[in-house]
Amino acid sequence: MFSKSDNLDLPDDAVPNSARALVDVSGNVMGPAIKNLNNLVSLPTGCGEQNMVKFTPNYLVLDYLTDIGKLTDSIKSDAIKNLNTGYQRELTYQHYDGSFSAFGNSDKEGSMFLTAFVLRSFYQAKRYIAIDDKIFNDTQKWITTRQQKDGCFPNVGQIIDSGIQGGLEKDKKNGTITAYVLASLLISNYKNQTVIGKAMSCLANNSPSTPYETFLYAYAEALAGQKKAAQKLLNDIKPFADTTGGLEYYRNPNGSKSLDVETAAYAILTNLQLGNSKSAVLPIVRYLSTNLNPSGGFYSTQDTCVGLDALSQFAKIVYKDPVDITVSISGGLNEQVQISEDNKVLVQRNEISQIPSELDIQATGTGCGLLQTSLRYNTLSPPEKNLFNIQVSGECTSSDCKQRRISGAVSYVPKGKKSGMSVVQIKMVTGTVAVKDSLNQLTSDTNNKILRADVDNNQVNIYFTEISNDAQQFSFDVEEIVEVENPQPGTAKVFDYYAPENSASTTYSYGN
Repeated sequence: MFSKSDNLDLPDDAVPNSARALVDVSGNVMGPAIKNLNNLVSLPTGCGEQNMVKFTPNYLVLDYLTDIGKLTDSIKSDAIKNLNTGYQRELTYQHYDGSFSAFGNSDKEGSMFLTAFVLRSFYQAKRYIAIDDKIFNDTQKWITTRQQKDGCFPNVGQIIDSGIQGGLEKDKKNGTITAYVLASLLISNYKNQTVIGKAMSCLANNSPSTPYETFLYAYAEALAGQKKAAQKLLNDIKPFADTTGGLEYYRNPNGSKSLDVETAAYAILTNLQLGNSKSAVLPIVRYLSTNLNPSGGFYSTQDTCVGLDALSQFAKIVYKDPVDITVSISGGLNEQVQISEDNKVLVQRNEISQIPSELDIQATGTGCGLLQTSLRYNTLSPPEKNLFNIQVSGECTSSDCKQRRISGAVSYVPKGKKSGMSVVQIKMVTGTVAVKDSLNQLTSDTNNKILRADVDNNQVNIYFTEISNDAQQFSFDVEEIVEVENPQPGTAKVFDYYAPENSASTTYSYGN
């Protein structure tokens, strides 16, 4: 029998009547991702890597449901549509030489990391959509012609995800990026043993120093058939695992939650590639599952793509095991949920009416299941908790206030440090829209570190390469298209894209 209590408490600064709590129960760890395929992460997708979070999970879900014989026409249609859309959009970030980068030909050169990421993703998706073979040839050629004499792949191009750099400086030998690239080449069925052998030599001469690097190395070695070397890495790092509460996970020094999730995902993928038992990875799967967001993704792009890959591979193995589980929930909700062979792919959702409350959860029976509680509420975080400062104000620029302007400034709080790529999101006050020509001017100034500015669902997204202690200022024009009486203030938020828990929020208005 499984038994657990879950406190659904609200912080003191929660906005009254803003809370909503849910309990989702499913017979497989991929249930939430299948249910929310179009909304796995609440992040903008305005560059070449972020677009892939709308692409990669679709073929993972298709693979999983196809292999277990549960793919429906509706899910297949939606997923293939998403793949085709993501494929065409990603091609806009391809350089003339076949490489890919965050913003395509507007970047000086292609990114080794993103090119490898696209290569592995496109290759696995070609089972479902038509992808030009020339893309595989061009990307593999671009990657392999840049291999150095020592077998390492250079960290060329801008890498806006600091996690893949493993804390290494760009001018140092980088076994981390080499392990990632090697894995991508092997996944894409690359056969040149000279290139593969030289890359393996690079890994042998550049020992991993963090859990993330260790499992990434091990995964590449497992894919290359070097099973003894991969297993040795797993054995060597095992004593450093945190096994609190029946979980197994590995903390990276100065790492984000996103990086720790990605680390766990590679741990699972490596174990499964080596043929290790499902019991060996179950504690890591439990840890990974505790980090799922309510929509079935994780925190950011890479962790969602690699994390769902790991969960889908595990789910295929355990799906054949019979399921007969009774889940009893009491406290803020009194409900009994049955998981059976007939419904184990589905997500059964129940809303909790009483908040705050303490849930008592008991599960009896046999099989694998996933229970997820989620609590959402609105709050304005106290400034002392924030790693960012953000100030946004609005003003009327015409006598009738039809023409307006939003001005803002953002800075990073920790002294002497900079954020990774960060995004400022500004939701428009009801009845107003941003003037796109004005947004385009934000990227024309090369000194402001703004990579891109776009509008999605009447929300302005401004991408910064980094944010430092010095305030980064921005402003753009707004116009009123519908007159609204007593509109609510607009909201603004800044966050580190690859560590979105690092954020700050504020509100703005145009006065009376």
